[in-house]
Amino acid sequence: IIINCAAYSDVDKCEVNRDHAHDVNVSGVKNLIKYSRTTALFIYISSDYVFNGESGPYIETDQTFPINYYGKTKLEAENFIRGSRRPYLILRPNVIYSENIFHKSNFFGWVYKSLLNNNSISVVTDQVSNPTFAPHLSDAIFKCIIFNCQGIYHFGSEDYLSRYDFACLIADTFKLNKELIKPIDTEYLMDNIDSYMARRPLNSGLKTNKIENEMDLSIYSTQYNLNLLKKYLHI
Repeated sequence: IIINCAAYSDVDKCEVNRDHAHDVNVSGVKNLIKYSRTTALFIYISSDYVFNGESGPYIETDQTFPINYYGKTKLEAENFIRGSRRPYLILRPNVIYSENIFHKSNFFGWVYKSLLNNNSISVVTDQVSNPTFAPHLSDAIFKCIIFNCQGIYHFGSEDYLSRYDFACLIADTFKLNKELIKPIDTEYLMDNIDSYMARRPLNSGLKTNKIENEMDLSIYSTQYNLNLLKKYLHI
């Protein structure tokens, strides 16, 4: 079994460092496929960014249409895996977060540390998803292996909420100052922040009915997951 979690996932930097993004997100996958046994199950962690975010939440068979280069590399890797004539499992999570508050791409960590230090943050109100709690994603991978699942599966929480609502939920759960969270929209970021280069899918989110039904897997609310996270951090 091969589990490929590696990715160049800085969405904005992928727009300018396209060769590097392609090397990691596509060529890396091709090399793993090329130099591994054809009978080995290849598990690939993809992304909701393979969709354009116009009509989410999405099921596994919905039409893919990435609107940024990161999403294009993830979809290219998906298509290569699907055409490789080997057993595969593609899992599409979205907005992965965990107790590792120091990881640079951890939305929870960014919000928690900012509010803990009384720093004001601006968070978009128009990007909607069902965030993925990393420990539950690892549980899902394990269960997929046990059930010998193959194909494409979506994974996330049971509720769909904006990044702003998610940030406010974090503040409430950890008793931090919610007034420090300032609502903005994606258009403002695109127009005013030079480093914000990549278009984002807005009405995104991933329906999890398939993985729930086929593996009798429980999907939890974001509030439930944050309560677990609070226990993990002993806060």
